[in-house]
Amino acid sequence: MPAAFRTASARLANLARGGSLLRISEDAYGDAAGRLLQAGPASRAAQQIRAECRYLATGSHSAVVTLHWEVTGATSVQLPVLDADVTVLPAGDDSSLLRFDGAYPAPLGSAGAGPDSIILHHVASATIRTFADRIADLIAAPA
Repeated sequence: MPAAFRTASARLANLARGGSLLRISEDAYGDAAGRLLQAGPASRAAQQIRAECRYLATGSHSAVVTLHWEVTGATSVQLPVLDADVTVLPAGDDSSLLRFDGAYPAPLGSAGAGPDSIILHHVASATIRTFADRIADLIAAPA
C-alpha cells in the first residue's frame, strides 16, 4: 500500500476503533451470505451478520486487528464462521503490506467437505479479497 508503516498502522487502528472496520467486514461477509442464500423474506431475516473486533495490537514492526464474523439466525449452520487477523507490516520507507490470515471450519463438519465446500471456498476467497481491497483503499487514501 502506498502509505508509510506508521501512517498505515495508525489508520488501521482508527478504522478498528471508529467502527469502520466492522462495518466493512459486515458488508463483505453479508454480501457473501447473500450470494449463498436464496432471495426471499425468510432467508433475508436469517442473514443477520455479527462481526467483532476482538483485539488490536500495534508495535514497531506490525499492527494487528483480530476479527470474528458469523451469520446468526436460522441459516447459521450453513455458513462458516470466520476468524481472521488483519496485519499491517512495513514494506519500505513509504509503503506497507496488508496481510489477511483467516480460517474457517467447514460449516457441516466432514459432511461440508464435499462439492459445497468448493463453493464456500470461492465465496470466502472473493469476500476476503473485497474486504482486504476496501481496507487497503481506506488506509492508502482515507476519506
